Amino acid sequence: MGNYLNVGNAGFDAVRKGIYVHKTEMISFMNRILGSKDKLVCVSRPRRFGKSFAAQMLCAYYDKSCDSRNLFEGMKICEDSSFETYLNQYNVIHLDITLFISRTSHIRDIVKNINDAVMGEIAQAFTGIPIGTDLAETLVCVAKATGERFIMIIDEWDALFREAKEDVKVQKEYISFLRSLFKSNWTDTIFDLVYMTGILLIKKYGTQSETYESLKLYIEMNEDGLKESIVQMLGGAHVKIDVATFQNDMTNIKSKDDVLTLLVHLGYLAYDIEAKSVYIPNEEVREEFVRAVTKGKHTEIAKLIRNSDALLEATLNMDEETVAVAKNKVHSCKIEEYFI
Repeated sequence: MGNYLNVGNAGFDAVRKGIYVHKTEMISFMNRILGSKDKLVCVSRPRRFGKSFAAQMLCAYYDKSCDSRNLFEGMKICEDSSFETYLNQYNVIHLDITLFISRTSHIRDIVKNINDAVMGEIAQAFTGIPIGTDLAETLVCVAKATGERFIMIIDEWDALFREAKEDVKVQKEYISFLRSLFKSNWTDTIFDLVYMTGILLIKKYGTQSETYESLKLYIEMNEDGLKESIVQMLGGAHVKIDVATFQNDMTNIKSKDDVLTLLVHLGYLAYDIEAKSVYIPNEEVREEFVRAVTKGKHTEIAKLIRNSDALLEATLNMDEETVAVAKNKVHSCKIEEYFI
């Protein structure tokens, strides 16, 4: 087992030992498209949709360096006629782009580091086969020599565009690297399946999607009434938006609706397709919003939250005097003036 080639099933084994909602029927679909013109799959979903878990599941199922039969016992895929046919039958290359970024001293070296790391393991696994000048050429040499095709799984393929959002040169180099693998005359010779995960199929990206810093960046734009919309959603309301204005781009943000639509894609807001509105989906995400505004530039929203919390605490503590003062302020002025 290697770090990138045939990484084994430890990741999926760990997933199975926790709370796991199985998605093994996805394997049936993948088996149907193996080797076809539909074999290039990119799953674009907000964070926490289980994309990485699914990638680990596919590694465990296809990786020929391990025996994963017991990990799928009782799962739906076992009932599929293709289960035995492809179980642990492939050389699988797994790339976690965020891992490469974290281990790269300078992001401009990311493509070189990927090439060197994977080509090194390929050379060790397939001794005697000529190594090419890059990963694509190396893989085609191996495929032609052995008659075997690969499966490649790339997790968070778009992470580089978030981390190197201003570095057009490294972005172009990375896209050329992907194109050489998946959009060339060699692609059908090399791969039977490619599975990639990311946030969006988009041309440029802003910042990362994992912490409140990215949320803070967008809500501080305060595009045409964004502040008021955030206040409403913090209170549990749904806010009407027009998602059609969004240009599928993290950097070309021109309106409040663009910001809110982007936050839907990033997983911070939920979208009600019938009501055409957005809302904060749960308390966990609400806390992310609170953290972002209390540590950001929106001091008036932060004050609103503090005063709201204080009023709620006074009510729960039956502090009649504090509640009465607050009620009088509300009656004597606009509600937003009291909170701000």
